[in-house]
Amino acid sequence: MADTTLATFRVDKDTWKEFKQWASDRGSNASTELNQFILRSLRRIDNNLDTNIDSRDNRILEWQYDSQLKKWVK
Repeated sequence: MADTTLATFRVDKDTWKEFKQWASDRGSNASTELNQFILRSLRRIDNNLDTNIDSRDNRILEWQYDSQLKKWVK
């Protein structure tokens, strides 16, 4: 594991609870989401990672659909 540091900050109690729930709903956790935010802010990861993944997935689905359509048309 990379050398890490414990970061402490203050946040409204209800806001923190809501944020943790939001992260959990995404299948993540608050620490991961905050780390991702920091890396995006420093431009160490793609700001549009989710968009890029969605776009790739859509292209794969379109290719699969086109491949099946060509089989049916023959």
